[in-house]
Amino acid sequence: MKPKLLSRAFSNLRRICRFNRLRDVAITALLLVLFVALLPTSAWPQTQWIKHNNNPVLTPTSGGFEEEGLFEPVVIFDGARYHMWYDGTSQSETSFATGYATSSDGITWTKYAGNPVLQGGPAGSWDDQGGFPSTVLFDGTSFKMWYTGSDGNRFRFGYATSSDGIQWTKHANNPILDVGTLGTWDSDILFLPDVHFDGTTYHMWYDGFPGPGIGHATSSDGVRWGKDPTNPIFIGAPRQSWERQGVGHPRVLFDGQKYRLWYIGVDEQINIPLAMPILR
Repeated sequence: MKPKLLSRAFSNLRRICRFNRLRDVAITALLLVLFVALLPTSAWPQTQWIKHNNNPVLTPTSGGFEEEGLFEPVVIFDGARYHMWYDGTSQSETSFATGYATSSDGITWTKYAGNPVLQGGPAGSWDDQGGFPSTVLFDGTSFKMWYTGSDGNRFRFGYATSSDGIQWTKHANNPILDVGTLGTWDSDILFLPDVHFDGTTYHMWYDGFPGPGIGHATSSDGVRWGKDPTNPIFIGAPRQSWERQGVGHPRVLFDGQKYRLWYIGVDEQINIPLAMPILR
């Protein structure tokens, strides 16, 4: 059935947060969603969404590294075209790998013929079972990726750079953010970092387990990180039925005044509400 690492990743999440349908949600994330601002006087909040009629916009390639499923897409627009990095897994492989695709409109995608573009490290390394692309930023010259890597036991964060989005160089000091000490809220797993640069400081929001909750970290260079001493900075509202089992998978935007957070709330199902702001 699923690769060993996939089973462990999601069994951990189910054990801690009862994410019974997380894998389905992750795969469904490759469906293109277009948002429509219904209030003409303000661009916020973006809470009304319309799914594209041609979904899904990207599907697995039979017999390839991604034949069992695609999930955790990261999409950026460089001013000329859209770039997507996504995770894939297959029946025959025991690890994850990252694929790459491009599009002129965000709807019709062309996969890179040489996929996968990022794979796990050598046996015995911290990410020898592969990982999930989580954030990619483009500074006008190079692409910077923060990803979740695993050795089959721990899930931690790595960093890689590329001049073309295809050939990636992992940082020599990976993992750049590790799990917390025994007994802390993120001592087991770090998952899916969302990274932003405000012109001076890099900000990261991420899932931590056994939390559960959302943590925050900062860095001056994107490599050396300091966790917020008040972590987890967001735990949702336990008394609210739709998120009583926990929150996670943060995605943050800054509108010029406030940081706004989209996140998954967990009960027996998965809910995606909008919380704002968590900073500033």
